[in-house]
Amino acid sequence: MAFKDYVIEKSVISCDTVIEVEEFIQHLREWYGQHKYHINEKLYLGLPKKTDIKWKCHKGFDDYHKMVIKMKISVDPTEESKKITKGTLKIAFEGEVERDPENRWAGKFNFMWRAFFDKYIATEKEKEVRKELKKDLISLKQEIKKYLNI
Repeated sequence: MAFKDYVIEKSVISCDTVIEVEEFIQHLREWYGQHKYHINEKLYLGLPKKTDIKWKCHKGFDDYHKMVIKMKISVDPTEESKKITKGTLKIAFEGEVERDPENRWAGKFNFMWRAFFDKYIATEKEKEVRKELKKDLISLKQEIKKYLNI
């Protein structure tokens, strides 16, 4: 089983805005594509009264580390036309680093080697992964704020 280490606990951006939801989602997809993340859409609920979207986006750093951004987007409209929505937009995201995502070090004996590897050998690489993920999360947050003019 992969070991997960949270880099940034849940961060939330919330605002009242006028937005074209599909265009905003496409903008986020482009950002993830540019940064080489793969999007796994866990939920897309486009109801007349509310839209909820959950994504788990991941990017491999090396054979042993994987960077993951979990994002939840919620749109609660007060007014709606064909494409434009006026209402409350809430975006929550968190970042985590997964170690051994493919379970190559599974098993009782390998678990000890993995603990040794994590503590004494992979510490510098772990710092690099965490730094890279923080950089991506800050960039994502800035991109969202720039798009929403916050």
